[in-house]
Amino acid sequence: MGVPEDAAIVTLAGELTERKGHRFIIEAAADVLRSFPGARFVFAGEGSARSELEESLDKKGLGGFFHLLGFRDDIPSILTASDVLVLPSSVEGFGYVLAEAMAASIPVVATRSSSIPEVVEDGVTGLLHEYGKTDEIAAHLARLLGDEALARTMGDAGLRRAREHFHLDRMIDSLEALFFPGE
Repeated sequence: MGVPEDAAIVTLAGELTERKGHRFIIEAAADVLRSFPGARFVFAGEGSARSELEESLDKKGLGGFFHLLGFRDDIPSILTASDVLVLPSSVEGFGYVLAEAMAASIPVVATRSSSIPEVVEDGVTGLLHEYGKTDEIAAHLARLLGDEALARTMGDAGLRRAREHFHLDRMIDSLEALFFPGE
């Protein structure tokens, strides 16, 4: 990924579009970097907002702290190398990347919107914030980066939740019960 080996890694995996909220991570980064100057931010994905995001990074002088990886087919490996997954989306259908992060024992910082609170248990598997609140995003990231025990506890809880609720067999059973009740 081009990230220093000892860096704390904050990852956002998803299409580079306005609704995913990448700009909020860029806005929150300065606050996070004051306390964690070795932190790096990874955006895995491609999309129509890429040039706008690159321009914003250049204007703010943050280009060296962000790694825009483009489209990747190795998201599980990227998540495993990450310390926190962040998803500040305005809208999410299900947010598969949330379940993937939890399955990788990675704590999550995400928006309290759409279906996200159904996936992420606030204060248990991650920390939720109001949409667009960069101060909350920065505070949540700093809290998890600064408290390894909390991050590990939330990561472990996320793994349990992913196994209990988002395992493929469980999801298939739920779909079968929905479409074929009583069988």
